[in-house]
Amino acid sequence: MPRTTPAPSAVPETAGAFPVTVDVVTLTVRDAELHALVVDRLLEPYRGQAALPGGFVLPGETLEQAAARELEEETRLTVPAGATGTGPWHLEQLRTYGPLGRDPRGPVLSVAYLLLAPAFGLPAAGGDAA
Repeated sequence: MPRTTPAPSAVPETAGAFPVTVDVVTLTVRDAELHALVVDRLLEPYRGQAALPGGFVLPGETLEQAAARELEEETRLTVPAGATGTGPWHLEQLRTYGPLGRDPRGPVLSVAYLLLAPAFGLPAAGGDAA
């Protein structure tokens, strides 16, 4: 006898219902001291507060591409190609933070990256960072 009940979908209807962001924890050593790079938020929410460089992943981008793009947009620092391998710059996925309770605008999944970098020039504000 033919089945009349539709088969359940392999992908739930809610898949992709919330945006994904990346944040970049950038660490470097200057004058024998460890430094972390933060920016001042230019836009709401949390305008004027210190934050890690980061933002929304755009269609067609990998997470690593989004992390490098956001860092460059907000600080004018460029992650060299191949930074996920060995070398003086090292970019790796650190942790993923769930979508609930993190952003007052609604559910947002955030993927944090760790960038270990040699001393670099002074960052310059850009994009949505002051």
